[in-house]
Amino acid sequence: MSGKVTSTRRAVVYGVVFSLTIEVLQVLCVALFHNYRQADVNDLLVNTFGCLLGYWIVRSAVSVSFLGHVLRRFALPGSVLAADPQSVGAVTDDRDVGSVA
Repeated sequence: MSGKVTSTRRAVVYGVVFSLTIEVLQVLCVALFHNYRQADVNDLLVNTFGCLLGYWIVRSAVSVSFLGHVLRRFALPGSVLAADPQSVGAVTDDRDVGSVA
């Protein structure tokens, strides 16, 4: 979960955009390279629903104390779930984190 996906609506929009991009690229590959990949509206719908379902699962898992702790521990840096390095006592580089705009 990135900082950009903060609601169900945004999860659906990102799912649609990402899936539509894949389907358009498949159509272009058929036209340019004759690779016989099919673009299908069902793929667009199922991928969007999968994105929404994944968002709900992660959001629900974070609310459970044990799962939320595990997810935060293994979150990618810069994601919403990532813990603040200063609150965990992690070593940071020489830059002052408070002065970064």
